[in-house]
Amino acid sequence: MRVIYPLLSSLQELANPPLPKTGVFEYRQNGPSFSDLIERGRVENTDKLKAKFEREFQELTSAFDRIYLLATRYVWVIYHEPYASVSPVQDVLFPCFHKSLISLYVAHDLSRQGLYGPARPHLRHAFESLMIAKYCSANPDSDVFDRWIDGVDIYFTNSILKKIKKPSLVEIPQFWKVLCGWTHSTVFAGQPNIALDEEATEIQANIGVIGVLLRWTAHLLNRHMVTTSVRYYGNRHTMNPAAALAGKQLQQFFTWQHKHLGEGSKVLIAEYRATWTVV
Repeated sequence: MRVIYPLLSSLQELANPPLPKTGVFEYRQNGPSFSDLIERGRVENTDKLKAKFEREFQELTSAFDRIYLLATRYVWVIYHEPYASVSPVQDVLFPCFHKSLISLYVAHDLSRQGLYGPARPHLRHAFESLMIAKYCSANPDSDVFDRWIDGVDIYFTNSILKKIKKPSLVEIPQFWKVLCGWTHSTVFAGQPNIALDEEATEIQANIGVIGVLLRWTAHLLNRHMVTTSVRYYGNRHTMNPAAALAGKQLQQFFTWQHKHLGEGSKVLIAEYRATWTVV
């Protein structure tokens, strides 16, 4: 019989328990409370992970700020410039872009605290939103647009993944399976405790996914939300000089990021940024 969650094994241990390891839930009658274990674990993890991944977390935080700053240059045009020609599926594009940014930041924040399991449903939400938005932009007449607006269920694999004919998707369907395994109630979902191993491989995985999905988010903004007309008015009337630099700074981050990505992650970015032919 497999034992997934080790518990105390004897009455002697129950009577004279050793000091608990931070972030490990042992269900002792005379042990720390659940909330105390969580809070102490979060504090300890934050310190450990800052020391180990400080550069990565700082770069991701700056990328969030730059994407948002770049968006401030154009979102006002989309909604307030009467002469600008916007995307016909703008009512999907902006909500999916905006909510994805929030979900990814929450996943980033939870990961910094060592809560990699609770972070992952937010990664799936961002993935689905970004895929739906780009699919609608590639095929404005699709019923996916109407179903999303009406709040009707979208069967993701059949309605989107199987409808993308070019490029031939390899990594995106595999990534979707991983995200489903992470977020449904499977053996791979959640986390049994919040004590981290020395390698912190689960945190590394989340950092990589967040970086890939931020690249997707920037693509959705620059190539689908910002039409030629929107770009013209936004560039002409930019009020914040820093917004004009945000795009260049973001590209510098993506260049740095690219050096640290595995081949699968690079393919994920390439498949999303390609021109989609859909049916």
